[in-house]
Amino acid sequence: MFNKKTNKNITYQDFPKISEEEKEKALDKNLLDLMTWNLIKDFKAFLLEKNNDEIKIAAVDPSNLTLQKFIVGRFGKNISWFKAEEEDIEFILKNYQYDFQKETLDLAITAKETNQNITKIADNIIKYAILKKSSDVHIEPTRNNIKIRFRVDGTLYTVMELPKDIYQALVARVKILANLKIDESRRPQDGRIEPEGLSNTSLRVSTVPTLFGEKIALRILDDSHKNLSINELGLSKEAEKIITDNIEKPFGMIVSSGPTGSGKTTTLYALLQLIKKDGVNISTLEDPIEYILDGVNQIQINTRAGLNFPNGLRTLLRQDPDIIMVGEIRDSETAVMAADA
Repeated sequence: MFNKKTNKNITYQDFPKISEEEKEKALDKNLLDLMTWNLIKDFKAFLLEKNNDEIKIAAVDPSNLTLQKFIVGRFGKNISWFKAEEEDIEFILKNYQYDFQKETLDLAITAKETNQNITKIADNIIKYAILKKSSDVHIEPTRNNIKIRFRVDGTLYTVMELPKDIYQALVARVKILANLKIDESRRPQDGRIEPEGLSNTSLRVSTVPTLFGEKIALRILDDSHKNLSINELGLSKEAEKIITDNIEKPFGMIVSSGPTGSGKTTTLYALLQLIKKDGVNISTLEDPIEYILDGVNQIQINTRAGLNFPNGLRTLLRQDPDIIMVGEIRDSETAVMAADA
């Protein structure tokens, strides 16, 4: 074992690897609070030890200059670097624990005293939802409180309830993050949030007026999922062979169906990744476009401008397509056109 101190004149290579014992010690709450879950996920790095004389950092890429600059700026220059593996980062994130309910309720109780609390509450909800690998977050006003619900593995469950008196401020905060109109509460709105420090994650935001106020639904989009290969989807070997045999055919249709959060879009993107190449013209009709896929012509549905699924599909048939992906078949006209195509 040896250490290499942070120094601009040093070439970073052959970093010592961490032991299982060191990894377990890194779950100390005092260490985790210094980096936070978002920073660990984004930088793929975590603290091994901190004392008055030295900081020990484990990272998947200890030579990352952005990470080095951040660590030096926060902790000083007396730093030892260690090499971590991807599974070490996953272990830390999986076991990262903090009392989300207590912290968020404490913030809500004193929310009227400072607007910063509302910001922290919104950040906490998003952070905890990502930590729990939720596909959706529901912020629902009821007669007496605000219900926060997460959808995990297709099942929706209540995480906590917040006092109703912070409802307007919380809705306003989410709308600001999603660039929506704060003063518009009678019509549905759609937007998008790009959380700071999470380059691979974004949230699709939808608001709708209900009896007790606007309900907000957040769809969590993990951009890394767009690069999943077909053998990472969890299909059986028999099902995988059926799909791969059929996507090689020059004609036909593959339909992906299932409940919310079941992986329909992820499956379709995995198939597009498999068949996209320079000699193939691939176009998609989506509402909304969830992930940006290089090498594919992605079209956003805009019903106000007259671009709906039937019209879009009709236009794409005149665009010399090899493959068309229709994001949703919502009506008989689109179904018939898709089958005819």
